[in-house]
Amino acid sequence: MRTRERGGPSSPSPDLEAADLHGSLADPALAAVNFLNGVSRRYPAAVSFAACLPCEDCFDEGAVPRYPRTFTDHLRERQGYTTAQVRRALVFGLAAPGLDGAADPVPGIDRLAEYHLRTLAAAGHTGRFVLGGWSMGGVVAYEMARQVEERTGAPVPVLLIDSRPPGPDPDAVVDDDEARRLFAADLNGLTRAGRPRPQGDEVAMARMWRVFRTNVRSAARYAPPRGFSGPVHLVRAGDEPLDTRAADLNWSAWTTGPV
Repeated sequence: MRTRERGGPSSPSPDLEAADLHGSLADPALAAVNFLNGVSRRYPAAVSFAACLPCEDCFDEGAVPRYPRTFTDHLRERQGYTTAQVRRALVFGLAAPGLDGAADPVPGIDRLAEYHLRTLAAAGHTGRFVLGGWSMGGVVAYEMARQVEERTGAPVPVLLIDSRPPGPDPDAVVDDDEARRLFAADLNGLTRAGRPRPQGDEVAMARMWRVFRTNVRSAARYAPPRGFSGPVHLVRAGDEPLDTRAADLNWSAWTTGPV
């Protein structure tokens, strides 16, 4: 991981080692959760009784936005957390529309960012937050932060994990053959990482393909206005560098704040 101040030289910071992260990341329970996720993908008709993977028929999706509020109330009232501490404790995950079949994929990074911002607002998350994502998800997080700053004037910190900056060609086109090649590469990457590839559910795989094709085309054509002033924190994988041209992958060309 490297940091770079705008207009200044790059300065290395300590490498992010797995052993230095929170001990919970090595908890065997995580392997159990991954196993359950693999079972649910391979056998979608199976009914789970595990607390960490409740059966979809056993809870009300409309009540989901209420759960984070219950958690934050607990932190304040029982644990004595301050407002700032509560904000740091929350991580809110956003799924790409189209994966569950309830909606179509949303074309365009700008439109996808708007969609996710509406989701956050509907769940009551309208205050201060940090937006982050991996790969293209980081690009979407960047656009979300850019839109928030454009509307409110308030800079929003962004965390990018192995995310490339916008491409130079807003008219770029990714045909189906190229999209399929990239899709297959991603699935093979799951195998190399020791994660199970989705199997046995042709409907789910077809949804994933539609979302992936839409998103990869959107990313290729993404060309936002320059000048975002919020801080950008970039984390790059040490064993598989994305680019050797610049430590910040040239994200500083799109921002006026520190990268």
